[in-house]
Amino acid sequence: MKVLFVSHAGFPDFQHDVVFHGGRTLLGDDFVDVRKVWHQYKDDKEKYWNEEIPWWNQKLPKGVERMMSLYGLFDTDNIDRTDIETKIRTKYFDYIILGSVHRVLQRDCGNLYQELIFNHYPANKLIFIDGEDSPDHFIHQLVGKGFYFKRELIWDKPGVFPITFGIPREKLVTEFPQKTRELAHIIPGDFSTYIYNTEEEYYNGYKEAYFGMTTKKGGWDCMRHYEILANRCIPYFPDLPECPHQTLYNFPKDVILESNKVVQSGMFDESWYMDIENKLHEHTKKYLTTDKVVEHMFNQIKSN
Repeated sequence: MKVLFVSHAGFPDFQHDVVFHGGRTLLGDDFVDVRKVWHQYKDDKEKYWNEEIPWWNQKLPKGVERMMSLYGLFDTDNIDRTDIETKIRTKYFDYIILGSVHRVLQRDCGNLYQELIFNHYPANKLIFIDGEDSPDHFIHQLVGKGFYFKRELIWDKPGVFPITFGIPREKLVTEFPQKTRELAHIIPGDFSTYIYNTEEEYYNGYKEAYFGMTTKKGGWDCMRHYEILANRCIPYFPDLPECPHQTLYNFPKDVILESNKVVQSGMFDESWYMDIENKLHEHTKKYLTTDKVVEHMFNQIKSN
């Protein structure tokens, strides 16, 4: 299968980048990013992460430099990005994905190949990714013109499907780590606890803890949920009961809701903990890695 991934190629964007990482993990060089998702490639990330990006004429927004987990993971780039217009006209690609539909279709992101794509590809070969935090931030006129995947989805609507963040499979800790504290140091919203400057330090903070606190941020989905799980730590998610059914649709809500009650009681034993953590680890491997997010996306497409 050959897929064209149309990118805004500006700054990191979690849902956009989860789909790209998962797609390239599954399909290799047949998952073609145009524009190139520079921050997913090791050499380009090292070159531009803290410098002015030449084609964007500015540095990354403040705070982006602290983003971890998804970036600089591909060592090589052998993707053929030549003659994309002809390939679109001749339907060379099996599917075309607009990786961040709100940005890709904005003129300041190049409006890249928009007219060609809609003139030459039918709706059942187009995929729109909407990773915006707000459920109301939605392009209704695109529904029916392709498969529309919405991250913060709160209602059932024909032609619209849920999607979530995910963690790269290579970030999953395989061996159960030694625990030295009950709750991880970071408390969402308390910036005095944001003490880690490297991914290794940040991950170790969750490895050493039995529980890691996480909450709704701009939206219900948050990379922190997956980073906690990847490091063999159980998320403590106190506002999870309020999460809409269609949002975080493949997240292990029932298991975490059960564990939340135990955290609140302040009483648990090692055998209970190991049983719950193993369930969450297996669920993460089966459903919550980037490749599984994309695999599930294509399975939904094929069944509709």
